[in-house]
Amino acid sequence: MRKVLLILFSVLLLSEVSIAQEEDSLNIHFLDEIEVESSLNTQILFHQQGQMDMVEGMLEKHPSMQMIRRGNYAQEPIINSLSSGQINVSIDGMRIFGACTDKMDPVTSYIEINNLSEAVIHSDHGSQKIGSNLGGSLDLKLQDIPTSAEPFSGTLRSKYSSNTSGQDYQAVLNYQTEKWKIRYSGSLRMHENYTDGNGNEIQYSQYNKTNHAISTSLINKSEGVWNATFILDEAWDIGYPALPMDVSTASGKIFGVGYKQKNLNSIIDRLEAKIYANQITHIMDDTQREDVAIHMDMPGWSTTYGSYLELEGMKGKHHWNMRADVYSNEVRAEMTMYPENAPPSFMLTWPDTRRTVSGLFLEDRLHFSPSLELYANVRADLSHTQMLSEMGRGQFENFNYVIPDVDHRFIINGLIGTSLDLSENLNLNLSLAKNERLSSVSELYGFYLFNSFDGFDYIGNPDLENERAIQFSSQLSYQKRSLSLSLKAFNYWVSNTILGVIEPDYDRMTIGANGVKSYQNIGNSMLTGLQFGSVWKPIKALEWNVTASYQKGELENGEPLPFIQPFTLQNTLFFRHENLFTQLDYTFAATQNQINTDVGEVATSSYHLINLRIGFEGKLATNNYRVEGGIDNLTDTAYRNHLDWGGINRMGRNIHLGLSYYF
Repeated sequence: MRKVLLILFSVLLLSEVSIAQEEDSLNIHFLDEIEVESSLNTQILFHQQGQMDMVEGMLEKHPSMQMIRRGNYAQEPIINSLSSGQINVSIDGMRIFGACTDKMDPVTSYIEINNLSEAVIHSDHGSQKIGSNLGGSLDLKLQDIPTSAEPFSGTLRSKYSSNTSGQDYQAVLNYQTEKWKIRYSGSLRMHENYTDGNGNEIQYSQYNKTNHAISTSLINKSEGVWNATFILDEAWDIGYPALPMDVSTASGKIFGVGYKQKNLNSIIDRLEAKIYANQITHIMDDTQREDVAIHMDMPGWSTTYGSYLELEGMKGKHHWNMRADVYSNEVRAEMTMYPENAPPSFMLTWPDTRRTVSGLFLEDRLHFSPSLELYANVRADLSHTQMLSEMGRGQFENFNYVIPDVDHRFIINGLIGTSLDLSENLNLNLSLAKNERLSSVSELYGFYLFNSFDGFDYIGNPDLENERAIQFSSQLSYQKRSLSLSLKAFNYWVSNTILGVIEPDYDRMTIGANGVKSYQNIGNSMLTGLQFGSVWKPIKALEWNVTASYQKGELENGEPLPFIQPFTLQNTLFFRHENLFTQLDYTFAATQNQINTDVGEVATSSYHLINLRIGFEGKLATNNYRVEGGIDNLTDTAYRNHLDWGGINRMGRNIHLGLSYYF
């Protein structure tokens, strides 16, 4: 089947397309920018000249976003050093949860950049809209079906990468009538092991995947739009060099049906409603690894059903927003070990668990004057978490835990803030929030989950208290003509901090493990940070983007919080002259010596990274094309980011060449 897919993609991309159309503007076809909305007033448009890049590469450019890297595929997103259950990640407002106990299948791995329109990042105001969390939210908005003068249009792309002998293919097809639209986007990626800056091949860093997305829209007489979306993402033969196991297959099926309408009446300006379902299957195994003490399989499943209703409107000086939502998520993960000369042993690493959450979000923005705005929001969530497996209950009874029939929890989060124009070009924004989040399934009911970073087996704690935080943010923004500047400071005071604590009386399960840890509330912690963003366009053809971030975290005992990104500076210089464009990226990351040795952290060195891209746009008959190439890691630097697991260097120099054809 995969060979057939490869042949079909190759034929599609290499064959001559003979559909005629009238001449169209290059500017329409080449607006390949992904808008990143965030709490920074400076909105950064990332020029995706590498249009075949992964979503994670785009997100990493934002000062609030970092990635935990365990391999060359499916990096785990974190916001301001807060990760996993501390943040929410969704696709087009739909809640999705991974099926991997080792976090090898983040939500971002199930979407491709060719079906993404914008990434909405919130780390303070608005972060609770889709669900209660401690540190922020990321919502990946799907691409709308474009309106075109022609009923049929599309894009074909291909790319080759030298370092991994990587082949990437994409296809987008659009068809529309006056009342109906349909869009298909597909991609195929095949990459072998990469080589680092020292010339070493990084074993088990290969990956392969396909992604297919179909969306359709139906416009009714009342100016409302019905839409339906289905995404099928399948990956196979995925290596994770920082982990003891790889992934044989990972599959995501995502479906949603929604309705949108604007200008309903004098009170409601916008209505959006959706029902959705998704299913994630993730299968880990170690059959490709050498010198494995005991072969094992670790499959996992996650199924989610949900719906939401959003309303937005204006009434006098009030701009209000409401979202009501509900979802139900059910997960299960297993581990089967196959020792030599002995029968297989089986256990549930995630016993069958169902969590149902109903929530309500309310927000009001009060415009006192053209220069002063007050805003407030509140989020209430009622959750019911239930372990469905008697075997799972028995596993935890061995540790003297009593699992309730249903764990009921009620959360209320809130925020107040103000936005004040100090002058025509200068704005000050202040906010204070109370945040609380539900513990994750791993933290509550995980059973002997091996963490290769610190070498310990982890056991959940059904008696955990919810993690809570008080958050304060201040931001100063300047905007005038061709220059935008923004400086933001934030602070989290966290109580009931959840971390793993060594259990000396527990026996390890994994051969070679350092011992066993259980999740515990260890007291208070603090996280503080600074972020800077700027966009400068001195002339029409030139744009310079700069982002910088610094964070510091500390536990109650004075030890550093783990997984804190060091000071990072990113520069992007983009130049366009007629049909020729070029982009220069420079990244600097400082040394990180503030480490937590209890979780296995080691200090990391500073590094400088340079990427160069250049391209040309033109016409072939009546259609447009683009040729682009570039060099990533121009100086072939051997480096690793502080959040990368396993002390493994990232990719060395990579030369890539791509071709896009628009019709």
